[in-house]
Amino acid sequence: MNLKNGFSKAISLGALLFGAIVSLPASAGLIGFYTFEGNANDVSGNGNHGTLSATAPTLTAAGYQGSAYQFGSGGANTFVTLPIDINPGALPQVTFGAWVNADVADAVIRGIISHDNGDFDRTIDVDTRAGTPVKWCFFTGVGGGGICDGEVVVDDWVFLAVAYDATAGIGRFAVNGAHSANFTVTNGAGETQTTVGRNPNFDSPFVGRIDNVFFYDKFLSIQQLDDIRINGISLPEPATLALMGLGLAGIGYRRRRSVNPA
Repeated sequence: MNLKNGFSKAISLGALLFGAIVSLPASAGLIGFYTFEGNANDVSGNGNHGTLSATAPTLTAAGYQGSAYQFGSGGANTFVTLPIDINPGALPQVTFGAWVNADVADAVIRGIISHDNGDFDRTIDVDTRAGTPVKWCFFTGVGGGGICDGEVVVDDWVFLAVAYDATAGIGRFAVNGAHSANFTVTNGAGETQTTVGRNPNFDSPFVGRIDNVFFYDKFLSIQQLDDIRINGISLPEPATLALMGLGLAGIGYRRRRSVNPA
């Protein structure tokens, strides 16, 4: 057997396996993950990097994990725009959320993650329309408005997530470990980009910190959302993946050599 050719094939197989493993987060449904560690880059590997508003949110070391972005300080209209289209036509199923910490609990509607253009499109916000105290809410569409749960408490990290399924016409909301029932949703088309830190067209900016923003192209289960809340989102280490790929390739090469000796 030509060892040079065999080793080259092993390397090629390793590269193929490496590429396949690196793509696992996307194939598992993760399409965007923003840890806000110094920037608004997407660390999921999908390249959906965010753009800061002209008056940028402030980077703070006081995040849920590491750093986070501080939004709305001094009434500033600060936000991050993400090139992720969460419209029902683009993503029939989608789950998104973040860890959020409010600086104020005033009677003001404040957008957190949204692409809303006026029809109660897919959104998480702080809302007063459910009465007082102000609560965390998600939009269910025209005629439905929103569903709210959990009082907004100042300086308290809260895990918020919403799952939408346009085909089934349902949506579900999670506030920390509490999950709503499946509600009927009729979301229409909104903006083709998603805004973090405010509703892109209405309401007031969120005032507080936002960290670990995530998007999946699936309707995640209660168990999956609880796993994210408790354990976070794990991303493979590139160096480890490379070694795994080469190791698997080497095993394949050795087995082939033992079956087909020179």
